[in-house]
Amino acid sequence: MEHLKRHITALDILVIIISTVAVCTAIFAHSLNTAFSLPDSFSVDVNGEKHTYSLSKDNTIDISSCGVRLTLEVIDSKLSVISSDCPDGICCASGEISRAGQSIVCLPAKVAVTIIPEVSGDADWIFG
Repeated sequence: MEHLKRHITALDILVIIISTVAVCTAIFAHSLNTAFSLPDSFSVDVNGEKHTYSLSKDNTIDISSCGVRLTLEVIDSKLSVISSDCPDGICCASGEISRAGQSIVCLPAKVAVTIIPEVSGDADWIFG
């Protein structure tokens, strides 16, 4: 049984290091691609009803839901809630959002605003 023991060699360590670097590089490159792609739309879910708007066009959107009025503003592809008469005002304090997946929620109004990730036809990964 002693002769079946295998020791880790320098080649084994080299293979582990190269594999780890390759995986980390792929993950980093993918995250950079996601971080720098600018989304061009956002969705507004008002009490279960979804609407989609352009993020690339400056705009002001007034919403009234559940007795609460709030105003969304898009300037330079950044979205924010600039006014709301909800009791807590957390939605106004959320600040600007501009990256895919970010959202602002106003619970009293039952409104959720989410930046929609850009969908491309390109493959993210190729296995062969």
